[in-house]
Order: sequence, then C-alpha cells, then structure tokens
Amino acid sequence: TSDPVRSALVDRICRHHDLYIAGIQGAMYKVAGSAGHSTFPPFGPFASRRDALAELVRQIRATDDFADGSGPYLLGAEPTAADCALFPTAVFWMRMLPLFEGMDAGLVMGPKLQRWWEHLTNHDPVAQRVKGEIDGALDQWFVNKRWDTILGAGLRDQAPATIFDKILAKEIPAAVVYEDEEVLAFRDIQPVAPTHVLVIPKRRQGLTQLRHATAEHKPLLG
Repeated sequence: TSDPVRSALVDRICRHHDLYIAGIQGAMYKVAGSAGHSTFPPFGPFASRRDALAELVRQIRATDDFADGSGPYLLGAEPTAADCALFPTAVFWMRMLPLFEGMDAGLVMGPKLQRWWEHLTNHDPVAQRVKGEIDGALDQWFVNKRWDTILGAGLRDQAPATIFDKILAKEIPAAVVYEDEEVLAFRDIQPVAPTHVLVIPKRRQGLTQLRHATAEHKPLLG
C-alpha cells in the first residue's frame, strides 16, 4: 500500500504476530521432550506449556485491538500482508486450543477477529483454500494421535483426589513454611529428619507421584 499510515498498521500486526505469537504457538502442538536440537519445554521464554498457552491467548486478544473494525479484513476492505501472516496461525489455534481443557478458541478472539475469521472462512476463496490445506495436514496429526501425550490436551489428570489435594484445599491443616503460585511447602507430620519439609505442586497436572513425571513436568521439578 502507498498509504504510510496503513503500511505502519500492517507492519504492526505482522511484527506482533512474528514476535509475540509465532514464537510460542508451538505450545499448542509440540510434544514434550527432544526434537532434533530443540527440547520442549520451554516454549519461547515460558518454562511451562500452561504459561505459554496463557500468553498466547493474551497476545491473540491483543491483536484484536490492532484491527480497525471496518472489515471485512484486518485493516479494511482489502486483504494485506497482515491477513496473510495471521490467518494460517488462526487456523492452528481454532483447531488446537479447544483440545486443551478450559479453552474456547472462539472466545479467545475479540469481536473484530471473530468477524474477520467468519468472513475469511465463509467468503474468501483464497483463505478457504489455505485453510483446507492446513486442515488436511492437521487431520493427519489427529490420525497419528499427536495430542495423546500432550499434557492438558489428550493427557489429562483424572486421578482421584489425594491427601495433598485436601491440604491444598485446606480441608486438612498443615504447618506451611512456604507458598507461592506454583508450590506449597509444609512440615511433615512424621519427620524422619530434624527438618523434614514436603513440597507439592499447586497444579498437579498428573503428578500424583514422582513415577508419573514426564518432560512436561521439568519446569516444576527442575
């Protein structure tokens, strides 16, 4: 576009996508453990998948603020590089975020992005073709059960409550010595040493016993 203001707005959305969304979108689909020279987690700067997904949602919502709302495209009546950058990633999050407990991909987007998505997927032949190609590849991932071992998606914590869950719920008293957003530490009621403290995760995510630990728990266990 020859309009410098419009060019700046296009650039802002593209950069926002590349810097704040693309770098962590792997949290939606990368299996924990090694992958060539990379190991997941971390996902970008985030140690856990949960934190990366929460940030991804925040950045998707922030993108809604950058759209001008006149539509049907992100910045008006004609598609731009901003639409080209964001749409393939949107196909990913619309398919993948609902796999994770408590996620609603439609609600993740603000009203402007929702209208944009509906237009592209229902009325834009190029976008429909792109979506079809991506969906075809993702269908194969589903056939291959890619998400079966991803914590929070195919792998969910359905074990019954333990005594530690009751301590966290304050149903059972404990002598707490430390607490933050991630863990609770308290004195063992039957110590086998002068100082015997138990440290438990506040979000157990399947970690009811150490033998259930996976690469997903590395940020918590160290």
